[in-house]
This record gives sequence, structure tokens and C-alpha cells, in this order.
Amino acid sequence: MNKNLKAMNREIREGKNLEKNLPMFLSDMAGVYCQYARLQFTLQYPAFYESIRDGEIRLSEDDWEIVGAVNALIPEIMPEEYDGERMEKALALADALRRRMSRRMDVLTSYTDRFLLREYILNRLEYRYKELPEYEGDDEAAREILLEIFNGEDNAVMNEKIRMMLSQLPVRMTKNKFFTFLEDSFDNYKGLDKTAVESYLYMLRSAAGINEPESFEQEGTQAKKLLTKIDAFRYSDMNQEEYEACKELLDEGTSYLNNATDLVIGLQGLINCIYAVLLLQPYAQPEQDGQEEVERSIILAVKEAFEHLSSKKAQNDKIEELDTELAKLEGSIETLLGGIPAYESVLEMIKETHSKLLAPMMLDKLYQRLVMAQRLLDDSTFAELDPEPEKGEADEAYLNEVKKSLTNELSALLEAGGKYQNRALIAAVLKELPVFFSSRSEVMDYVRGSLAGCRDMAEKAASLELFWEAMEVWK
Repeated sequence: MNKNLKAMNREIREGKNLEKNLPMFLSDMAGVYCQYARLQFTLQYPAFYESIRDGEIRLSEDDWEIVGAVNALIPEIMPEEYDGERMEKALALADALRRRMSRRMDVLTSYTDRFLLREYILNRLEYRYKELPEYEGDDEAAREILLEIFNGEDNAVMNEKIRMMLSQLPVRMTKNKFFTFLEDSFDNYKGLDKTAVESYLYMLRSAAGINEPESFEQEGTQAKKLLTKIDAFRYSDMNQEEYEACKELLDEGTSYLNNATDLVIGLQGLINCIYAVLLLQPYAQPEQDGQEEVERSIILAVKEAFEHLSSKKAQNDKIEELDTELAKLEGSIETLLGGIPAYESVLEMIKETHSKLLAPMMLDKLYQRLVMAQRLLDDSTFAELDPEPEKGEADEAYLNEVKKSLTNELSALLEAGGKYQNRALIAAVLKELPVFFSSRSEVMDYVRGSLAGCRDMAEKAASLELFWEAMEVWK
């Protein structure tokens, strides 16, 4: 940040010359964000194209239609002259595309939750059909697990290891005890805003594989078909041939979901950049360093390559030849990122101290667009642009209602499910709860009870193997 900006920021913090400094600061920040968004797009766009061209991401006809809609917005982020009406139409389209990708991501996440529960079951059946590893006995296995969990002084890491243990070791827990742990976990939210409870509830329902977002039935039809086929198998008496067929279906579903998720994340990243540019372009001063022309040449080359690829016209796209142009942008992202935190700090201070001045100075619209751009360019690709307002305090009556609704829903699932499905569900939910053990001895008792209560050596062997694989994160 140059000396003039530092002086301006200092004066804003001190409440000096606000009539001059506030418009100038917000305009400067609009320019920085706009430049950053366009640069991010320039760097992501060729990589996204190559992933599709090289078959790393596969597109359906509907997917190509969305890609085409994104490409159609590109001229609006590099206009020859400003046209307010066209800009507003482009903004509306960018917003619609972003909402569409967010809904799609919600559906994919819900199907992924369901596939993870089936994967949990199949993983624990694997050793039915291959040689079991040598087993040193429950006491020795428990001792090693406990040494791993309590190795170190970091309580956060220790708690995370305990949650991982709960999600991997054999589940041998009564439904009543499970529901006690589940209901008690809501006590942590008493007195907090209801939005925090809703977020926690979403996480628990996601783990249990029961979230059904908007358009759940309309999208993800391939995943739904595969789930239906998987659920036609009986886990209790599955032979090896059936196990292999079921696992193949699971792998096919996982591959489908991974591909669809990569596509949606890639598209949303591009849409976010376009959206931010469209929001701030009317307020940003043109760049004077020639970088915008470099970006333009790269973006237009990729757009042309996309058009040929979508129409299946054979052509050497020459994308690799863009390396020279891309090299001209090296270091630009780092330079911008170095200054952005200072801008964001002042923007937050303006909200807290000078927000009442924004509307009289006709700066409120620009300020809101900057806040939206900040969310668009954040690491959270699918962040809500208009977060819900606080909904009031979560009192005991509200929490009891939430707990009752969730436990009734899960009770019905556990009543209808087989033992394998139920163990998968309980393990997944336990992993999301705050650690409910009050002492190390309680953890020790749980680990020993889990191993001693499991008479299925195939399940025990697989569970231990998966636990130690999970522990590799902390090695």
C-alpha cells in the first residue's frame, strides 16, 4: 500500500476528512478487488479448460449449456465501453448461475453423504473375502490406540483423534446411549443464536445422510439409480461375487460424484470472479499498467478454444502457447493479496464506526457491493452472499423441540435399518459430536469395550486398519 493510501486509511480511522477519504477509499478498494477478481479468472480459466479437454472432467449436454452461459458473460467483464443496462442483465445472469451451482452442490453433497455410509459398511466387510491379518489381541490393540490418542499435549488434536476413533472402531452402543450423547450435545448451544443451532443440525443430518435440499429429486439421477442398486443387496449374507458387484457400483457412484463436484467447484470459482468484476467494474478506475490487455488476450484465446471444443471442431487450441503471456502475470496475485487485508480491515472499521455516513454520501450501494465481492472472493466458494439475519436466542424450549424432531427422525431410521446400516449411521453422527468423555479412563473404557464387544473379526480387522490410516494425518 502506497504512502497516500496509508495516510488516507489513518485519517479514516481518526475520523478526519471523511467526505473526501471515504469515497476515495471505497473506489480504490473496488479497483483492487476488481483487478484481483479478473486476475483470478485469467489464471483459473485455462486450467479449467485443460481439465475438460484432457478428460479429467467429463461434461454432459446440460453441463455444456452451463459452460456456454459462463462463456457468454466474458465480454461483459472486458467491455469496450460501459453499458449500465447490459451490466445489470449480466449481473442477474451471474447471480442465477451461481444460485444454480449452489443448489447443485447441495444435492451432490447430500448424495456423497449417502455413499459414504455405504462405503463404511463395505469397508468393514472386505476381510470376509480375503486373509485376515494377524491379531495381537484386544488388550494390546487398545493399548496402542490409547497411546496414539493421548500422545501429545494439544487438546484440540487429542479431541479430533477421539472423534476419529469413534467413527472407525466397531460401534457397539445401545440406541438409548447414542441418543443421550446426541441430545446432550445440544446443551452447548443454549443461549446462542438459532442460526448456530441450524448449522449444527445441518451437520448432523448430513452425517446421517438425511439432508434433502432443493431439487434433490430433479438432479443427481445417476447417483440415485446407483444407490437403489446398492441398497438391493443384503449385507448380512453377501457372498464375494455380490460384494464385488456392490463395490463396483459404489466406485462408479463415487467417480460420478467426484467428477460432478469438480465441475461444479470449477464453474463456481469462475462465476464468482465474473460476479465480483461485474459488481465493481462501474466503480473501478481503468488499469494503467497494461496488465488488463494481457488478461484479455489469454481469456479470449481460451474462450475461442472452448467454442471449438464444445462444437467438436478439430483444432490445435494452442493453449500451451499461452505460457509466455501467463508468465507476465507472475507475482501479481501475491502483490494484490499482500495489500487486501489492510483494505478489509478498514472496510470492517467503516462498518463499525462510519456506517451511518454511507447512505447520505451515496456510498451505501458501493459498500454493499464490496462486502459481496469480499464473500465471492473468499476461500468459501459457495458462501451465502446475503447471510440470514440472527433469528433470536436458542432457549431450552427451542432446543427441546429441535432435539425431539431429530431424535424422532433418526429413531425411525434406526428402527427400519439393519445392523450394518445402523452402525454406519451412529458412527458418522458420533464423529460430529463434541467429545462427550469426561476423563481419559472413560475413553479407555470405550476403546476396550468396542474391541471386546466385536466378535466379527473381519469387521474388527478392517476397523483397526482404517483407524490407523486416519492417524497418518498426524504423523
